Amino acid sequence: MRAGVRKQILDNVTTLKDCYEPNVPKHNTPKPYGVVVQGTDSSRQDPTSFQRALEVWIYADLGSFQTLDNLMIETIESLDLKTFTDPNTGLSYTATFNGTIGQDMVDEEWKAIVRGLNFSVIALHETDTSSDTWEKSTAEFIEEVSGVKSYKGAWREDFQVPSVLCRTISKATEEINYSSYRENREIRIHVVSDKKDERNQIIDTIEQSLMSAIKIPLDIEDRRYLIIKSIRENRDSDMLGTGQITVTMTRINSIERGGTFIEHIYGRGKIN
Repeated sequence: MRAGVRKQILDNVTTLKDCYEPNVPKHNTPKPYGVVVQGTDSSRQDPTSFQRALEVWIYADLGSFQTLDNLMIETIESLDLKTFTDPNTGLSYTATFNGTIGQDMVDEEWKAIVRGLNFSVIALHETDTSSDTWEKSTAEFIEEVSGVKSYKGAWREDFQVPSVLCRTISKATEEINYSSYRENREIRIHVVSDKKDERNQIIDTIEQSLMSAIKIPLDIEDRRYLIIKSIRENRDSDMLGTGQITVTMTRINSIERGGTFIEHIYGRGKIN
């Protein structure tokens, strides 16, 4: 992963002399340069895929605050919601910028001013292996009403901005009677955009469309639908890892029971 991050930065931030692993630069290493430090894996229970913290430290000559500001902007633009590939493994990733790390540091011995940038890196799946029909139906409905690329299950290598992800976060069933049961699911919807106004507009469109539709098609030929029970949102949630909209859906299914069924009743006499 780190090799992919370093390559992505060097390909897009041309003023950097190089981008290193930790402990590689020396006090006389030509500046400006970057250092990539890999953090810990996410401890969340509901990430869409592998996620890890990452720090990028930018070293510039003392007194070159303008240079440091420009390098920070270019580094963020090179990684934030961009797709990149690790040249050693062939795996693809994207990242989100989470802010700077503390205050700028001045290293008198190394004659450098240093700024840390905090990112989250998410792995992108190579192929679509999800066969979940609820996720598929929800993604197709959202893509049709919003015109935004929609994924199901997990983020893919063809990750686009803006885009939407639909994934199941919980399932439950309850018996109605001898021949039928109710299936309930919560579908989490992620809306990704690098523009807050666009992200909010897409969220509004999705929510309004779901509320007005009441139900979305699961299988049109068999006239099977998913009924919308409730919609909740948290626009401040992590758009890549957690998602902003939670939709509760339900449908009634028949229970296939084995055994011999009575087809005819024969009798004589009367019942008074």
